[in-house]
Amino acid sequence: MKPWLKKALVCLGVVLLAGCLAFVLLPPKGTIPILNYHFVVLEERSGHTSLEVSTKQFEKQMWFLRTFGYRPLSIDEFYEIKRGAQPPRGREVVVTFDDGNQTYVEHALPILKRFEIPSVNFLVWESSEHRLHGGMNLNTVRSLAGEPMVSFGSHTLNHATLTEADLARVRDEIIQNKEYLEDFFRRPIRYFAYPSGAFDEEIPRLVEEAGHDLAFTTSWKHVPEGQRQTSVTITRVKISPRDTLVTFWFKLSGLIQLRHELKVLLR
Repeated sequence: MKPWLKKALVCLGVVLLAGCLAFVLLPPKGTIPILNYHFVVLEERSGHTSLEVSTKQFEKQMWFLRTFGYRPLSIDEFYEIKRGAQPPRGREVVVTFDDGNQTYVEHALPILKRFEIPSVNFLVWESSEHRLHGGMNLNTVRSLAGEPMVSFGSHTLNHATLTEADLARVRDEIIQNKEYLEDFFRRPIRYFAYPSGAFDEEIPRLVEEAGHDLAFTTSWKHVPEGQRQTSVTITRVKISPRDTLVTFWFKLSGLIQLRHELKVLLR
C-alpha cells in the first residue's frame, strides 16, 4: 500500500471514530437543546420562508429523536430539571413552537403523537381570538388543552417586537396576554417566548415580574456578548427548511451552547 494512501485511510479512520464518539456522547449531560419550530407545512409549500418546515422533514427529525435515544421532555419536566428538582439523565430535548399556528394542529401534532413526543406552543392571544395570520382559533386551542403531550405558553398579545415598543406597551403585551390565557385555561401560564427572540436589559425583568418561570429567546445572537443565559433568557435552536439530518444532529449536539459558554469563560 502506498504511504499516502495509508495516511489517508488512517486519517479517515480517526475522523470516523471521532464522529461516532461525538454522536454517542453529545449533547453532554445537563445540556438540553430546545428546538424552535414555527410552521410545519405540506411538501409543496415548504421553503417559502425560513420558518416553514415540511411534514416530510419534520417526520424524519422526530423519527431521528426516537430512533437514536433522545428523551423528549415536556416543558414542565424541563422546568423541574432547570430548577434543580430533578437531575438530568442525558440526551434530553425539548420541542417548542411559536405563534400558535393552525399548521401545528393540522400537520405537526399528528406526527408528534405518532412518535409520542411532547411539545409546547407559545400563543399570541389576538391571533387566536381573531384568527389572524393563520392562528388556531380558540375552540381548537381549548380542544388541545386536555392533550397530555401538549402545553401552552405566552408569546405576547399581538406578537409585538418588544425592543421596538415603549415600556407601557411592553408591559401590556406581556401581562395582558398572560392574563387572557390564564382566564381562558383556568390555570397559570408559566412560560414565555420573546417574539423574534428580541429583548433588552429591562424586558426579561418585566417577564419575570409578571410571573413567568421560564422565558425563551430564539438563538444565542440575542444574548449579549459575554453573558450567560438565565431562566428568562433561555436560548433555542431554530430548525429551518434547509436542515438535513446532519445539521439537525449538530443543533442537537449542544456544540453551539458549549461554544458560547467557552467564550464566556475565556473573557
